[in-house]
Amino acid sequence: MKEKYQWSDGDLVVVPALTFPATINVIIQANLKPFFVDVGMSNFLINSWNLERRIETGRMSIKVVMPVH
Repeated sequence: MKEKYQWSDGDLVVVPALTFPATINVIIQANLKPFFVDVGMSNFLINSWNLERRIETGRMSIKVVMPVH
């Protein structure tokens, strides 16, 4: 699967800071690293403003955003 999506070991996967542990387990088992982003207080979704600022810095190799419903 990694070859199909061109992921490398250690690539970052964005996940909400408030999530179910199984979400993180899958990321770790794939040799990727979870990158936690704050959630909004009113809806508990990924805070898009915070995520946008992280991406703009360009210092991190974010490959995937994994929203959790």
